Amino acid sequence: MIRWVIFIGNLFLFQAAIYAQSINIKLGSSAAYLLPHHSDMSHLYSHVYLYSLDCVLPIVDNSNTKITKRSIGVNTTFYDINNEILGKGISVGINYQNRLYAFSNNSRLEMKLTMGLGYLTNKYSYTLNPQNNAIGSKFNGSMKASVSMQKQLSSDFFYSFEIGLAHFSNAAFRMPNLGINIPFFEVAIGKSLKYKKAMVQPRIDYGTSRNWSQHIALKLAGKTNNIDDNRLFIFPNIDYSLYYKYNSNSHLRFVTSFNFDPIYRYQKFVSLQNPNLSNVFENGISIGYQTFFNRFGLILDFGLYTYKPIKKLKSSYYERIGISYHLTKAVDFQLLLKANKTTADYSEFGFTYRIY
Repeated sequence: MIRWVIFIGNLFLFQAAIYAQSINIKLGSSAAYLLPHHSDMSHLYSHVYLYSLDCVLPIVDNSNTKITKRSIGVNTTFYDINNEILGKGISVGINYQNRLYAFSNNSRLEMKLTMGLGYLTNKYSYTLNPQNNAIGSKFNGSMKASVSMQKQLSSDFFYSFEIGLAHFSNAAFRMPNLGINIPFFEVAIGKSLKYKKAMVQPRIDYGTSRNWSQHIALKLAGKTNNIDDNRLFIFPNIDYSLYYKYNSNSHLRFVTSFNFDPIYRYQKFVSLQNPNLSNVFENGISIGYQTFFNRFGLILDFGLYTYKPIKKLKSSYYERIGISYHLTKAVDFQLLLKANKTTADYSEFGFTYRIY
């Protein structure tokens, strides 16, 4: 199965490289440890070793002449967790990079975010692995957030120092889902390869010259609610959004969400209660930011619940983070994780359509 994950990542890299003006390949090794962020996870503490491969494609502006501060590519990371309960892991994800500051022509500070698919060899099992109360599935979502200091050794070679946090979670698709957090420090060396063509940053204008646009999103979400009751509930969500064009590649998002989460009708091992107006949905309002690296986008929202059938079941505020892909001038695909106080609530995916 790990071979298939690597194959998919390399296939994406091959397709992207066709359009690349240059590609930076970087191999890194990290010293890290598993951070028990919950009192019930102290037995999982361990030193971790990370080995990563970055393949990054610089993006040029619309004139096809100037390299922007942004890059996009693929990150593959192998995790030797050094813990028999959790085993080993691998992740493959889309790697977004943005230059924060250039100290000189040869050194710069970068922010990096990688989101993708992760695989862990040892999941929770009531009979075979009951001590793993962190992850209930082998396939999970993965994320790495870091800051990197990169310096050129020559026109082709460079090295970097990176500090960050890696995270595994299945977004409540299978309990348990406390998640795994791995702070790391990485040392890497890389080389730049040259290509003839360029990856151009298109203008994301949603087919209108106005600064404001209206969007509606139709999405499906899924979650389980209890470690002993592994029923997976699939339900719809609807968003209405106002987008404000911050610049040619970024937007502010003002969103009101109607989420038909069945948790308000849930009882352990019992069929869901019949829906009615008081228990069938929750509502929230959020403000967020969406920015694009070529056609791939990053979304970050912070919201407040305006209505919940049972107030104590969730915190008063929530967060959403995810990725998008700009399909046409009117349509985006979105894949999002919604969390309450950084605890995963559910994942959702669907399409957003510009209505005006």
